[in-house]
Amino acid sequence: GRLFHRPLSLTHNKVWYVNVVTLSWHPMPSMKYGRSLPVVGVTQDSISTPYREAHDLISSSMGIERSFLLIAVGGKGQREEPLYYGEIYDSLTKQWTDIQSLPSDFGGASSGTVCGSMFYVCSNNEKLAAYDIERGYWIAIQTSPLLPPNFNTYRPQLLSSNGRLFLISRCWLQLLQGNGDDAVKKLWELDLTDLTWTDIPLHSDAHLDWGCVVFASDRKPKMIKHGLALVYKHVLAA
Repeated sequence: GRLFHRPLSLTHNKVWYVNVVTLSWHPMPSMKYGRSLPVVGVTQDSISTPYREAHDLISSSMGIERSFLLIAVGGKGQREEPLYYGEIYDSLTKQWTDIQSLPSDFGGASSGTVCGSMFYVCSNNEKLAAYDIERGYWIAIQTSPLLPPNFNTYRPQLLSSNGRLFLISRCWLQLLQGNGDDAVKKLWELDLTDLTWTDIPLHSDAHLDWGCVVFASDRKPKMIKHGLALVYKHVLAA
């Protein structure tokens, strides 16, 4: 049980994690590159990576130590330029390793999450890509439609739960209902087989303001506002 933190201003390569049981912070090895606002993803599965295979780490370490992988990609440089290169931290080696960069036409990475053995990232250019952790390269994801309808958004956020991929974002009621200027959170699920988006009905109390923060666990995503948890119970179905 770890939560990871990276600085939110200026470029920095320091990484810390908090033990959610003891609520104590601990430093990790620094990233190779300084950046601000990188997109990060983490998995605790025993996933094989090209580096692990080359150094025979999986066969020698499985069953002995529970490992995790932490991926950082994108962010901004010292001159506020978008960054496309990424790196991955392996707890077995306690080292950061370069990974393949995002395509330069992808746009600035805005959100990401690990789902299975893939690290999904969406961009400010309304594009979606996935980094295959086991094979070590990026795949462009062509969904239908490209992104969910009425995608007039602010900071769309990807999240995963039980092998399912979701996108949550802010939409204007004026677009959805033809009147009003309030903003609400909208939730979609991407079918990973046919790559189509499904609009998931919101909880009746889910008309939230700009202060909403979204978390995900292995069981269900939650929306938190001022200490009030609104749970999407329908995500547990199927």
